[in-house]
Amino acid sequence: MSELKKVKLSEIDDFNNHPFKVIKDNSFYELVDSIKENGLLTPLIVRRKENDRYELISGHRRKLALEELEMLNCDV
Repeated sequence: MSELKKVKLSEIDDFNNHPFKVIKDNSFYELVDSIKENGLLTPLIVRRKENDRYELISGHRRKLALEELEMLNCDV
């Protein structure tokens, strides 16, 4: 069952060994600027872990961009 829920970015752990590596190139910083100006338009996809934390499934670049903006305590 899927549900839409806001959680704190600081409660989301990276998905270990995910196949995509985030590179801080020009397009990454364009994403940072876009999030700064417009907010997060596409939500991260996470799954609940046993310890009441969440594991990131999709949105690694967006998560890193939010961290770059020091938005760790924001709800995503």
